[in-house]
Amino acid sequence: MTKFVPVLLVVLITLSFFSSGIPNYDKYLHYSFSLGIFSIGNYFFNTKMGFVLAGVAGISKEIYDYFSPTGTADINDLIADFGGISEGYYLSTKYPPMIYFLIRF
Repeated sequence: MTKFVPVLLVVLITLSFFSSGIPNYDKYLHYSFSLGIFSIGNYFFNTKMGFVLAGVAGISKEIYDYFSPTGTADINDLIADFGGISEGYYLSTKYPPMIYFLIRF
């Protein structure tokens, strides 16, 4: 099970480098990364830490986008982030840790 975490991180990071013609692809990435970060925090620590890690990562990214000359801060990105966190929490209450990765991805 613990070998699956690095593989998932590599896949998610690789996907983030390839832009796509899919509408709202950025929102999908925010959703997926937040779900992944929540799940990893939940697996290694607990649910509260998973929420904190994913929430801080999402908010930090939007703060960076706000102050960056090339970034665009968007409230919809935060909504997608917290949607991913919510799904991670929901799945973590129904299934053992890391099993919901197989269900979701």
